[in-house]
Parts: sequence; C-alpha cells; structure tokens
Amino acid sequence: MEDIIIKYLNQTATENEMRALLEWLDENIDNQRQFATTRDLWFASEASVSSRYGESANAFSRFRENALAFENRKSKNGISIRLVKIAASIALLIACSAMAFFIGKESTPHTSQIVNVVMNQAIMGPGHKGSVTLPDGTLAWLNSNSKLIYPDQFEEGVRKVKLIGEGYFEVTPNVKAPFYVETSDMSVKVLGTRFDVQNYEKKNISETVLLSGKVEVMMKSNGERRVLSPNEKLSLDRQTNRYTVDRVDAAEYALWTAEKLVFADERLSTILRKMERWYGISISCKQGVPLDSRYSLTIRNESKEEILKMLSILVRIDYTIKDDTIVLYKI
Repeated sequence: MEDIIIKYLNQTATENEMRALLEWLDENIDNQRQFATTRDLWFASEASVSSRYGESANAFSRFRENALAFENRKSKNGISIRLVKIAASIALLIACSAMAFFIGKESTPHTSQIVNVVMNQAIMGPGHKGSVTLPDGTLAWLNSNSKLIYPDQFEEGVRKVKLIGEGYFEVTPNVKAPFYVETSDMSVKVLGTRFDVQNYEKKNISETVLLSGKVEVMMKSNGERRVLSPNEKLSLDRQTNRYTVDRVDAAEYALWTAEKLVFADERLSTILRKMERWYGISISCKQGVPLDSRYSLTIRNESKEEILKMLSILVRIDYTIKDDTIVLYKI
C-alpha cells in the first residue's frame, strides 16, 4: 500500500489504485495514521519535487532515511502523528495534502522560480457527505462522490477552489478577495453568500443555486456571464452550452447538508422531491403511485435503498434502481 500512497502523492495513481487507497483508509484508524505519516515524510523529504525532475531514486532514499529518523524521534520524544481528517461518523472526508508546483518566469531572461503551494483534497466517497472549513473560515459541504481542491492558504486578493461533484458553500465575506468556485465548465464568483453548485462529471447538466447574496456565473465555453439573485437556479446544458435560469425554493437544494430530514404529515410528492435533493438522485413515478397521500418519517443516515424498502411497505409500491435513477410502481 505504501507504493500506492506514494503514487497518489506524486499524482500518478490510477483510478483503481485511488479506489483501493480509499477503501484501505476506511478500514481502520491505523491505516489513516500510516497514510498521514507517509504523507508528512514525503513532503519533508521533498520527494515529490525531486521525482518531477528525474531524481525519484534519490528522493526515495531520502524518504526512507527520514522515515527511520522519524520513527526514532517518535519513540524517544513521543511525537504524535497528524491524522487524516475524517468528517462525520460515517463520512470519509480525507484532507489529502498534494504538492503543486508552479513555474513563474522572472523579468530576467532564462531564469525561473519554483513556488511550492500545498493543496488539500477533501474527498467524499459514494453514499457519504461531510463538511470542511476552508482557510478563510468559509464552510463547504460536500455531497456523495464529490471532491474539493483548495490551498492551505489563499493567495492575496483572491480565493479559488475547484469542485467536482456537488458542494454547498457559506462564504466568509471579504470584498477585497472574491471567492471563486471553479468547475469543468463554470466559474462562480461571489463576495459573501450561500449557494449550491452541482457539477457531476457523468451528468449533462451543471447547476448553480443561490440561497442568499449574489453570485456571478461565467460559462467557460463562451465567456458569457449571468448574475443570480436569491432563489434562482442556473442550469447549463453541457452538450449545447446553453443555460436557463429558473425561480426555485433554494432552501431545498441545501437540504442534503442537514443532519436529518423530518417529514410530518407531508404529501408523498413532497417527500420524493426532497429525497432527490437529499440523496442526489432522480425519482420518477408510474401511474397509480399515490402522490397526494400523506406520511410522516425521519431520514438520518439511512441509505436510499433502506428508505425505499420502508416506503415500499408503507405506501405499497415497488421500485427499480439503476445508478442514480429510481422508478416507482404501484403494486
């Protein structure tokens, strides 16, 4: 597993190796400690810098030497190991530091300067969600199958993060440093606000929903910009590069960040609509499903499969599941 960790830190791990690493981290706390130790030693030995310049063998030797020295210091001085961050009781939120290197040309010809920037990756696995506090105090929630990349410290005058999947943000106001959420096809600029961005790679639609404040969305395909007001949703079609703006109840798009979802004598249609936001799924109903019938239930950490089984008994319906699409049938 050490080889995979080093590949991950050096950004050469395959998708299968990444998946194996996440599963291994989820097994027990000892694995998380080992990962944190390896990560810290890797950066301390500057192995990732050297490997970029063809010195991986020497870098690995320094890595091994530092590892032995670290273990000796640890046994003598009782130095504690920095743990990987795990958010929520069942959520796997890994703050995996990755070293990025930017080469900036100086005014003098034929010279260059290497600037080291520590980047953190908050990763949520399938079926999990959690939150992370960014360096400026901004709170970010990540939904299932999502990743947020952000620096250890923001640059002066600008705050930028990269999102893959779905994230909800409560941004710390700072008029001197706009906050940007970058996705593959949109750039969302804010000064201080609450909003939700959905940008899953396998979906054809990217969305930005504003709860409060004001945001400016720029479409990267053509540079077109649109300012949103509270309770507006911008939907961008990735195939046509066209977008629409609709009025919505924006609070529903942040439901998935809550600890629990309570329904008290609510219509089945309302329950299903909120379940879509909670689980990040799509639910359609065939004729005969009693959408106007009222029910009471509470959703906490249950999976969508567990809730569907309960509804099938309570409402007397059947269902099919294919990826993130659920179809309900009347029995």
